[in-house]
This record gives sequence, structure tokens and C-alpha cells, in this order.
Amino acid sequence: MGMQSTKMRVAACLQQFKSPGMALVVVTIVPSGSVSQAKVSGVFSQTPTGRCVEDAVKSGRFPAFTGAPMTVSYPFMLR
Repeated sequence: MGMQSTKMRVAACLQQFKSPGMALVVVTIVPSGSVSQAKVSGVFSQTPTGRCVEDAVKSGRFPAFTGAPMTVSYPFMLR
């Protein structure tokens, strides 16, 4: 669960596009534990690698919680 569960999917983006570097993802998680938004910034913004990372993170699941949606930044090192 959480970001740990998405690391393999993100690693597949590197294998597919062969673009190493840091992908900083801003992630919004809703109380149900699903990801409502994932946006890559920096050098991978609006690139095939960035879109792949966004899709990988959007498939993640987190523990359910009470309260408002949470937005966090998470760096993925593609190497």
C-alpha cells in the first residue's frame, strides 16, 4: 500500500522510456485511500516518462482515513 506499492510500476516507466532522473510527483489522496490526482513537475513534466509515472502513481492505494484530501510531494529517482 502507499508509495511503496507504486515503486515497481514507476520503475517500469524507466525501463520503457530509458530516461533516468528525478521525477517529483504532487499527489492528492482522498479519504477512501485512492489517488485523485498525480502531477509530475520538473524535467519530466509533460513527457512520456512523466505521464507514465503519473499513471503509475494514480493506480496506488493508501489506507483509508478521515478528514480532507491530502496533497503530498514525493520524489521518485529513476535509475
